Amino acid sequence: MKSLVALAMAAISACFSVRTAMAWDRITGGSVTSISVTPDGFIYGVGLDKAVWRTRPNETWQRITDGSVTSISVTPDGFIYGVGLDKAVWRTRPNETWQRITDGSVTSISVLPNGKIYGVGLDKAVWRTCPNGTWQRITDGSVSSILVLSDDAILGVGLDKAVWRTRSYGTWQRITDGSVTAISVVPNGDIYGVGTDSAVWIIRNTLCDASCKLTKIIQDLDEDARGRIWSLDANDSVQILAGPEKDASISAPAQEMVSAVKLDLEGGDKLIDISTLADITGDWPNVLATTLKAVEARAAANNTAPVVRIYIGLSGYFSGTYDRWLDTASRWSGLLPDFGIAEFNWNSHLRGVLSKLTVQLVGNSQMQIYIGGGRSQKDTNWNHSKIVAVDGTRAIVGGHNLWSEYFGTQPVFDTSLSVVGNSSKAAHRFADQLWRIHQRDFPSGSNGTHILRWEGNIVTENVTGIPTSTEILRQGGGTMGNIQILSVGQLGKSEYPSQVKKAVIRMIDVAEKNIYISQQSIVHPFVSNPLLRLWYQTIDAPLVTGLVQKAIAGVDVKLVLSNENAPHNTKANMPTRDILKLIWRTAVLHGVGNTRDNRTKFCHNFYIGNLRVGCYDTYPGGTQSFANHSKAILIDKQVFMVGSHNLYEQDPAQLSEFAYVVADSSKAEQYYYQYWEPVLADFARTVYNDTQCLSILSERDEL
Repeated sequence: MKSLVALAMAAISACFSVRTAMAWDRITGGSVTSISVTPDGFIYGVGLDKAVWRTRPNETWQRITDGSVTSISVTPDGFIYGVGLDKAVWRTRPNETWQRITDGSVTSISVLPNGKIYGVGLDKAVWRTCPNGTWQRITDGSVSSILVLSDDAILGVGLDKAVWRTRSYGTWQRITDGSVTAISVVPNGDIYGVGTDSAVWIIRNTLCDASCKLTKIIQDLDEDARGRIWSLDANDSVQILAGPEKDASISAPAQEMVSAVKLDLEGGDKLIDISTLADITGDWPNVLATTLKAVEARAAANNTAPVVRIYIGLSGYFSGTYDRWLDTASRWSGLLPDFGIAEFNWNSHLRGVLSKLTVQLVGNSQMQIYIGGGRSQKDTNWNHSKIVAVDGTRAIVGGHNLWSEYFGTQPVFDTSLSVVGNSSKAAHRFADQLWRIHQRDFPSGSNGTHILRWEGNIVTENVTGIPTSTEILRQGGGTMGNIQILSVGQLGKSEYPSQVKKAVIRMIDVAEKNIYISQQSIVHPFVSNPLLRLWYQTIDAPLVTGLVQKAIAGVDVKLVLSNENAPHNTKANMPTRDILKLIWRTAVLHGVGNTRDNRTKFCHNFYIGNLRVGCYDTYPGGTQSFANHSKAILIDKQVFMVGSHNLYEQDPAQLSEFAYVVADSSKAEQYYYQYWEPVLADFARTVYNDTQCLSILSERDEL
């Protein structure tokens, strides 16, 4: 088995960035020629009789199909795909009849959980099925069997019996010596192989699993902030609200978000928290007004007193007297930039938002609605979190603003999570902190507290004493669900700064296989202003240096950004070519060696590009390209973060942010195939290949 060990070690090293020694264990008897292992632990093999057999480690093989096949691939939903003696692909379930599902001639197959079929053609190249049923050639080279992990990770057994690796339209690289016939990998990283004795052997993955990674991420957070702006909680369910979606219309993600918000809010009885940025526009005022009407009617019928708290961040860099001066100068000169809504107009702005949300209410219950907002000049901070939390049982957290830009023919694409469980209480507690900080900064003064209360159709300004979630909701209890979620927030620079950033940096640090990031940009909008660019840092140096170091170490790093010509003020802020140079030069300035070997490894594993949707480069019928507003990270298909935090340098402002970090391999796999697999496949046509990347890094012009 020495050659098989060499294979596994190299395959793990190349595909999973592992450098530690592992040992093979024999787990079956019998003779098989092709294997496929499913996440539930079942091992499927093609016997010498060409039928499919199934077993578990150290158990007896059972024949589960008739028919004659030479290669198989089994998906998590229980379908068995096989290459028939006619070289076509057939499909069945255990003890059912085979059905032919493709034409064409292949000798080996690998099928992804989403049903996409890859095959080795008679020309020994790798082919992929298209939605219309045709085959598309995606590699050169000569292989006899394949294992496809994604479009970007294709393993093949070459005619020399060594294992080679490539990606769609990429170059094959030999990664092992030795002789093998077939391998299979399961999501936790265990590697199965057919040995020279035709039995199945395993290398058990000793990598850090999802729970282990989450433990390491928490280690860098401030312990004093636990229970205030971060906590680790059990949850019953997680729904991923992300767009674009595979095989869905471009308007589908917005409608899913609306449905999720309505479902949560309409069930509110005790406490509803909403935090957002700037305003509530488009379809959202009517959505919220309708749901609040239902909450009011139930409160009147049940004689209850629900509390609704709406907190709105108002961007800008000043408040008070300076704010009035700058606003006046900006309006009269026409030369100064827009510094945001001036403080003396905050109350009228908040009243306008409140009026849109209460238009359907009759005032016949004890329901109270508080609305507040602004920004703090004290530490240059405003709310940027996006939260909908209800009764300490349900919450939606992510990047979605409650704006009109998510609807219509050119919608913004974004990501949020809908959670049922104890992490909803964490969202309420973070909202408590937003209100506490606001009341600290605006206790009174010439412009008041900037908090309004609606009750019984009467609006009161300059309100104080906002009730907290701990006063409204029953403490203790909750779910004992098995989905662990880290809720983490930050409140500007004055208290527990950079908690979300610390979690992001730590996620990058603990990644062992891959890091996928979806963001509007990783360079600050100030980069477009020559003066501000000189004064302020526009890129987060520790973050991008960590990404570069991971790529050099062999981790697959992919950054999906918005576009330079995206609508709705969601531009990528800089061409990807320039961002690539800026990332490398920043990393070099922070200790990464500018050697050819490092540049070669970096360019082979680091990919930065722009959001695409299916075959489209622009919105259908338009000239502007897709707007990506997601703030999402997935590592190792085990742990993912979704929140409101932009990954560029938070200077001069550090905003109030909130995010969920989900540590659950099953949910991470679901997230990958729902969002990342199609997004990465489409974005691949916008990235630079190794040669182009190396050329860009060698350019001498200054940014």
